[in-house]
Amino acid sequence: METVKQIITDKQIDEVWENADFGNIPKREVIKGALLKCALEYHNGHTADCIIKELGLITTKQKLTKMGKEYLYAACYSQAQNNNKAAQPQAPTQQ
Repeated sequence: METVKQIITDKQIDEVWENADFGNIPKREVIKGALLKCALEYHNGHTADCIIKELGLITTKQKLTKMGKEYLYAACYSQAQNNNKAAQPQAPTQQ
């Protein structure tokens, strides 16, 4: 399975991001959230819509493209994997 960085590179994101400001939210989190909203048929703000549309992740009718579905799946799967690793018990360290 491809990772989010293989589907959309940081350079591609930077090219379409321009002067967008979402505070301290990481760019990939903004993209993931915007795609999730589209998948659930909620509305994004204009800037987020423009970004994911320019990246080819949604259609003009706010539907996820194949690449958009792949990106959202990879982003959620990656987060789940990271959460599972954090939840695994760690071996005690000797002092």
